[in-house]
Amino acid sequence: MGQSWGGALATLYAADNLNKVDKIILTCPGAVKPVVDSVEKIKAPDSLHLKDPMEVNRDVIAFVLKPRYIAIRFWAFFGKKIASDEEADSYINKMAMGFTKGPVYDPSKILPEEGGGGGYCNIKTPTSYSKLADPRPKLKNNNIPVLIIKGQYDNIPWGNTNEYIDIFKTSQLKIIEKAGHDVYSEKPDEYLLAMKLFLK
Repeated sequence: MGQSWGGALATLYAADNLNKVDKIILTCPGAVKPVVDSVEKIKAPDSLHLKDPMEVNRDVIAFVLKPRYIAIRFWAFFGKKIASDEEADSYINKMAMGFTKGPVYDPSKILPEEGGGGGYCNIKTPTSYSKLADPRPKLKNNNIPVLIIKGQYDNIPWGNTNEYIDIFKTSQLKIIEKAGHDVYSEKPDEYLLAMKLFLK
């Protein structure tokens, strides 16, 4: 089971371990890695009634453009730490506090930011995506049953979700209305029911 970025990780694992995977549940999965940029532009059919999530990018972008954070990220790409782990972690946690307002339909359902995020891990991990072996060829003609759960207001573009449907031919899609990226916090009963029915 993989939520968000975990969906991409589950897919990478499945590609290398086809004989060890019986079923997969992907909830609001992030883009398949390595990312194919053109996929993101695919529009969802009107019949799915998907909606745009709350716009929070303005606040997040303003935060990540702070000179100190820019400097930390810049030097991290070259393997140099100009800030302690604690300072780098504090930046990613503050950024996450702004971002968490976006993945929900109902702002009152925002989960409190737990903190503890790895600032340097967050900076360095995306740079490694292009070095990953493409899982798509390995998954060609696979028969793994896959459940894809997506909130109606999920902030992951439809094109990225649709790629999972293309990769896993025996997948089924469950749209949960009035829920965002964090489906489990807004519609826990529907979320769990969908999984139980699939696993049966």
